[in-house]
Amino acid sequence: MAVSHDRFDSRLTLRLMQALEAAGNRAGAVGLAGVHAALLHREFGMAPTPDLVAFAQRLRDSPVEEGAPQRPLPAASAVPAP
Repeated sequence: MAVSHDRFDSRLTLRLMQALEAAGNRAGAVGLAGVHAALLHREFGMAPTPDLVAFAQRLRDSPVEEGAPQRPLPAASAVPAP
């Protein structure tokens, strides 16, 4: 997986988030955004790209479609919003 090779690349992280959402794992996509934001802040003192932040915010704000598969994120692995 490309993300495992460059965990600092917001573009790759966004693509993985999009794949997670498409697979019905919206919580995982939002959680990944938080983990990525924390990593960038800790290592470089910077934020992820605006596209990644906007996508995560859209996932948080938009209602889940009726009948869409959802995989809940366990509470222990919840990460605050970037």
